[in-house]
Amino acid sequence: SGNGNHEKVNFTLDNTITLNNGSNNISLLSVTVGLPDSGAFLERKALGLRRVRIHDIQNSKDLSNHRWGYQVRFDAPTKNESFGLNLGSMGKGEVWINGQSIGRYWVSFLTSQGSPYQTWYHVPRSFLKPKDNLLVILEEQNGSPLGISLDIISTI
Repeated sequence: SGNGNHEKVNFTLDNTITLNNGSNNISLLSVTVGLPDSGAFLERKALGLRRVRIHDIQNSKDLSNHRWGYQVRFDAPTKNESFGLNLGSMGKGEVWINGQSIGRYWVSFLTSQGSPYQTWYHVPRSFLKPKDNLLVILEEQNGSPLGISLDIISTI
């Protein structure tokens, strides 16, 4: 773990890790606390991961342009009803719709009875366009996006 600051904006973290033969999961979490220093005229963006490389004894692999989460496009329901995002198959992370955060989720945090505290997350209608909405999910704990659904919420 490590951090940059206002004086050291180009922070570099070098760690030696051990990998097993076959598939390995490497998780990186980048968080900006407070406001990013974007310059007086918002001329730069200096926050988050910018360059990620993995080196072994002989080679180097640049992962900077790889995907770091899940995203899907969808059309809004045609009726003017409330709906929610069911994240019951996920673990812990954050969700954005059209660039607007609907918040962090932590489905893997369980009650004393062994069930999640919350699996449904409200999607404000004002965040949506009629067509081509972008849902972006940053998953931190290997949840499965295959069980996510966008469901109409009925009130009685």
